[in-house]
Amino acid sequence: MLGCDECDYKTQRNDRLNEHKRMIHQGVRYSCELCDYSASRQDKLTQHRNSVHIGIRYPCDLCQFSSTRKDKLKQHVQTVHEKLRYHCSLCNHQVTRRDKLNEHMQVVHQGLKFKCDVCNEEYNRPAALKKHKKIHVDFEFLINTN
Repeated sequence: MLGCDECDYKTQRNDRLNEHKRMIHQGVRYSCELCDYSASRQDKLTQHRNSVHIGIRYPCDLCQFSSTRKDKLKQHVQTVHEKLRYHCSLCNHQVTRRDKLNEHMQVVHQGLKFKCDVCNEEYNRPAALKKHKKIHVDFEFLINTN
């Protein structure tokens, strides 16, 4: 597990740690020149431009589904049409994504908590922490606009 040297953020991937540092601690953002969108990574900005401003979509050959991302189309085919499932070796839990199985193992079987670097509130899921952190951003925005 890799940890941020400025807060309690932890991840297993070095690229995610670097992204976290750039976005949270350095404030690096990539802005769209056509609208107000900004992203923490250049590839996310490129994906935004392709999907929103150019209209690129990747259709499924087996149903009506389409996606703005190739990886999401591949995930759709694997989980919906090929019925791919990842099984927990310690309980009956099943998920459709490997990252969700890893998250399940950490949270349920290893007791990992995700702590807010602003107020130290702890959450069981990264998505819950991400949702929580928006209150700090929204609060900061309100303070700076009044």
